[in-house]
Amino acid sequence: MGRAVAPFNDVLSMLGGSPLVDGLAMYVGSCGTVAVPGPTGYTLSTVLASRAVNFADALDVHLVDQTTTPAGVKDPLRRIAAWETAALGYLAGLADSSVSRAVAHSRDRQVFGKSLAQIETVQQRLADAATVSDALVLSAQEGASGLPALAHATSTIGSVMSHCHQVFGAIGFTLEFPMQRYSRRAKALASFTNAWIDQRLEAAA
Repeated sequence: MGRAVAPFNDVLSMLGGSPLVDGLAMYVGSCGTVAVPGPTGYTLSTVLASRAVNFADALDVHLVDQTTTPAGVKDPLRRIAAWETAALGYLAGLADSSVSRAVAHSRDRQVFGKSLAQIETVQQRLADAATVSDALVLSAQEGASGLPALAHATSTIGSVMSHCHQVFGAIGFTLEFPMQRYSRRAKALASFTNAWIDQRLEAAA
């Protein structure tokens, strides 16, 4: 899903709703559902009132003004584990596709009579990005879950995007090239996911 920058709400369905972070939630609109971690799992609430806000990516982010009384969910820890695995897989897909696109661009782009792929510093950047990306993909394939796995994904995907953007140069930030879609989505999701991690740690303390 991450490889194609598919809507992230398919991943959120495993949790039953969007993490509620500082009053913000993804894909909620009217009658959407938000999730809040607790000591024994998490609770879900239906959104009664919200306002759309500008955000880093097209995640349909809303500021939630009012919700119903929180309700518990069945098998919360299993659902959390499934969501964390899916979120990690989505981030791995973003990283993997970004590296593939950067490699293809380096082979096609000609500078000083040769392709970017023939320049040593470009090769080093691609190798560094691929190393991190492969680690994320392997973690996802092994079904890794839990806060350490998720935290590792959110803390390392930024380096993949940085290396790939260095290969693309300024054109990687333009709308004509898809690279910006991957990096914007990665940054936006990392913010929500990191906040979810913080909330779970606070709830467990």
